[in-house]
Amino acid sequence: MRFECPEGATPINDISGLKPKWVKTREDLNQVEVENISYAMSKYVLKPVGLPENWFTVSILQKIHRDMLGEVWDWAGNFRTVGTIPVGVPPVRIRRDLESLCSDVSFWSLEGAELTLLEQTARIHHRLVSIHPFSDGNGRFSRLVADRYLKAWKCPIPRWPADLGNNGQHRKLYIESLQEADKGDLEPLIRYMEDHGTKDPALSELLGHSFFRQYHKGVWLELLVKAHIRRGYDVDDVKNTGHRPLNIAMNYGLKNIILLLLDSGAKFRERDRSGLNAFESAINRELYDIAYEIYIRGYPYTPRHPNQNLKVSYQSLYKFDQLYF
Repeated sequence: MRFECPEGATPINDISGLKPKWVKTREDLNQVEVENISYAMSKYVLKPVGLPENWFTVSILQKIHRDMLGEVWDWAGNFRTVGTIPVGVPPVRIRRDLESLCSDVSFWSLEGAELTLLEQTARIHHRLVSIHPFSDGNGRFSRLVADRYLKAWKCPIPRWPADLGNNGQHRKLYIESLQEADKGDLEPLIRYMEDHGTKDPALSELLGHSFFRQYHKGVWLELLVKAHIRRGYDVDDVKNTGHRPLNIAMNYGLKNIILLLLDSGAKFRERDRSGLNAFESAINRELYDIAYEIYIRGYPYTPRHPNQNLKVSYQSLYKFDQLYF
């Protein structure tokens, strides 16, 4: 028996490992695989997800695949032993390449990288497809792991088209985005994922969410902010309950991030929901070096002039004047 496969999928030439003996058609196979994968989705994506450094390991990746297809194929979770065309590394490289990916993910999670969370996810997705660790189900496996990674970082997961496993426009665009990634361009894959509902957190959400501030501090957060700025994300968004990224960073004393935002053109004169502009916030929090940076960038402040309608502590303003003028 041979099941027909959509374009770009791994052909199923050997069905000796098929567990449900009643399966005779592609439709039967699709039915049992969908049921099994739904179980894995509920286990690995729909429930709370831990941080990637705790689960992104070769053994757990194998377990995820086994839970996806273990009720259908007896080889689920085991690495393939034969080559695949047109994608897939030689079988002897599978474990090594997966270990390399796991090492990269651990580094991104613990040390940081100048990549947005969506850029990291696209790299994970593409590399898993390229490695093609298993005899079948690699695309669905890669999408599930990508969804789990996004969920771990509080990002919405894509609403993958229901007919992605069939030949059609959705699959055509998806395969083309992976082929462009093969050439080094991940943007089509990122756009495809965005078009289906995922996105990076806005800068105000990234800086204003205690999850990111408490778990990742210093360089990790700075690198993520740099990546957001590189992608052209709005440095003045107010999606975090009306507070601008600049004022949020000021509130938590994130000086390096404040300077990144200022260098990227963040508006420092406008007040946000806090009722303060960036200069006033810096003065009130006694971040005098930051207040001076804002002043030399053009903030209209006249030193030693008390009547300027500033919402500041005059004691703090006096200290500022004493230090710099």
